Amino acid sequence: MSFENGAPTNGQPSNGGFWVIDAGLPAPAPTLINFQPASGKPGSTFLLQGAHFVATTAVTIDGHSAPFAVLTANYIRVTVPAGASTGKISVINAGGTSTTTKAFTVQ
Repeated sequence: MSFENGAPTNGQPSNGGFWVIDAGLPAPAPTLINFQPASGKPGSTFLLQGAHFVATTAVTIDGHSAPFAVLTANYIRVTVPAGASTGKISVINAGGTSTTTKAFTVQ
């Protein structure tokens, strides 16, 4: 089946079309606003609040890679990894890296 302008050309119904618009702009870097709670033990979770989280590729605490789940464009749930130490949190995506000004305390 072939498509023209999002519709099948053979007259058959389609399962929908998928459109991608590329404006040629660079991906925006993440922005960090806050995190709660301010401390936790390895295995516990906390929330990061910010912007441009959709394409996040990594989250670190004091340089230690942390498991994470992007919940929305503005929230990430992070799990404190074993071996983590108290330090700043960084979020990395194709647009760059953003690092908190305050440290997360590992208990």
